[in-house]
Amino acid sequence: MRYNEEEEDAPVLLYDTTTGGLAVGRRAPRRNGSPARLYFIPNAAEDRLYMMGTSKFHGGEDPFEVLAEEEGGRWAWSSVRKPPFSTWKVACHAAHPHGRTIFFSVYGKGTYSFDTHTQEWKHRGYWMLPFRGRAHYDAQLDAWVGIDRTCGEVGVCSCDFVPSGGDHQGPPPARKLARENLLCEDWRRTTKVTITYLGRGRFCLVEQRFWKGVDVDIGDNVYLFYITTFELRYDKEGELRAARRRTHSYTMPRL
Repeated sequence: MRYNEEEEDAPVLLYDTTTGGLAVGRRAPRRNGSPARLYFIPNAAEDRLYMMGTSKFHGGEDPFEVLAEEEGGRWAWSSVRKPPFSTWKVACHAAHPHGRTIFFSVYGKGTYSFDTHTQEWKHRGYWMLPFRGRAHYDAQLDAWVGIDRTCGEVGVCSCDFVPSGGDHQGPPPARKLARENLLCEDWRRTTKVTITYLGRGRFCLVEQRFWKGVDVDIGDNVYLFYITTFELRYDKEGELRAARRRTHSYTMPRL
């Protein structure tokens, strides 16, 4: 999830998927001016929400903080150890399935891991995870899944998750690209794509498009949203395949 500076005063909503309860947390803290954008990284295993921000000022402070429940049921932000890289260069991130380690791939730097218990940063190699934005762990595939950013066109891919322990550096994980095209064939109409894990091997892909036939340089007052739900499986040849696809389209005015 990402907030822009226009939503900097908005609170953080915490939804409990078990009880259905909704709690209102404190808004993201400000550090040396408002961040230009914020990335929120949920850690369900620890019931915590990590926030990584990018300052809009040269030399400004890039926040990295955690929202956790304190005694008495109150939620509060606290600072954690700063990353050894510029946060505006982060290409993607993924949480290890045991919930203790978060991986970040950074343009020009490679991949780092952050231990949420010890707050230790490790450089894992000069390779990059193949995703754009957040990747999700799928237990049925035993792999991370996310939007692919390596093939030139937008697609969905998986890759083996990186071991959290052992040597600091190792080889890049194996990647597989889904054979089915889950997105608009005319990729120039697509302005934004996000993917969400629904659980039990199902995913939801949200694609924001311009109207067909509208000059993308001019744009329009209305966007089309395509919502595609699907499952991912490996076939007998070990290829990544999408199944049980359902697509719905919606019209929404640009705000």
